[in-house]
Amino acid sequence: MKYCPYCGASLEKVPQRKTKCPSCGRPIYVRTRPSDRQQILATEDMAKQIDSEWAALTDQRKYERVLRNAGIDDKEYDTAKKELTKKFGELPTPRDIVWKVLNNHVATAMGHKDWHNMKMLYFEQARILYEEGGSFFPILQETRRCELQNYQSQGLKRVEILAGSCEKCRPLNGKVFTIEEALDTMPIPVKECENENGWCRCTYTPTID
Repeated sequence: MKYCPYCGASLEKVPQRKTKCPSCGRPIYVRTRPSDRQQILATEDMAKQIDSEWAALTDQRKYERVLRNAGIDDKEYDTAKKELTKKFGELPTPRDIVWKVLNNHVATAMGHKDWHNMKMLYFEQARILYEEGGSFFPILQETRRCELQNYQSQGLKRVEILAGSCEKCRPLNGKVFTIEEALDTMPIPVKECENENGWCRCTYTPTID
């Protein structure tokens, strides 16, 4: 037997979806709690809270995957969470935590001139901004700058562009630049790229003279 979460009236059948209480007429929601995976009958406010908890859990898992993609230990997530909680006086969002961890690693990679690692870290930050609908282009541009500097550090002189298929990017395919020229003009990413709301997939490949 189940009961209305508002008035406590007994219900003849356990609802499987949103319904109205036959006694008080208020909407009863069916939700599964993320904490214990138990299905319960909820008030409207309870349902909103549970939906919010699921959204937060989904965000946390998404951002933890970002760290794994960047080769960063999950323990750093917990450390950054504690630091930001102390700083803000409240629990930070998963996004804020991951952004801090990525920034910490960017600073370390920059100090060691680890251009490859900086490229990967900037890529993850650009992807976060892209998925949020934010201004990702400047950071995506940094991924290509670091790519060029990584080639330069290896003693390479020239690069060829492997362009995407959109009309704005296609004319660049196969074009060769010295690394100095590419760093000076930054032909890619293409700001007017028509692919996926401007997410330019153009990249460089080294050219051996």
